[in-house]
Amino acid sequence: MEESDKVIFPKQIEGTVECKFELGILQDGYKSDIPQYTTDEFGRNVKIQLIDNKWGLIKVSIYNQEEKIYDIKNKKKVTVSQLISKHLKGDGLKMINSLHNKIIIQKDDDFSIKEIEEQAIVSDFITSQFMQVSTRSVQQTQTLSFGGIKHLMT
Repeated sequence: MEESDKVIFPKQIEGTVECKFELGILQDGYKSDIPQYTTDEFGRNVKIQLIDNKWGLIKVSIYNQEEKIYDIKNKKKVTVSQLISKHLKGDGLKMINSLHNKIIIQKDDDFSIKEIEEQAIVSDFITSQFMQVSTRSVQQTQTLSFGGIKHLMT
């Protein structure tokens, strides 16, 4: 669960279907007097019933799975943490822009193009990066631009 809490950009779509991941802890022979519930996409509480009564559900928690972004240059998928450490660390002007399902990252004069499978989550990615940079404490002044939004960090 600790790794789930550290996810910067969680997976929202799995194979063209919106998704939510949950992780449950089961125990053999556990009988609970209190039923477990989860929330569906409409906000309704749904009782969790196991097919096999041999197992008992102790706890259910939301599990954030890291979205991977396709690096066109290296022809492999990378996590957002790897992308940040490679392209957005250090001093200098950094810009992130989007074009359809592609993310264009510029650091000073260097350009990099990454691809996200679903065009709908590209703007979510840019917003999440903007929010992360906004909440980080930065020792030096940096100018950042996210898809037309400029932000001056002090």
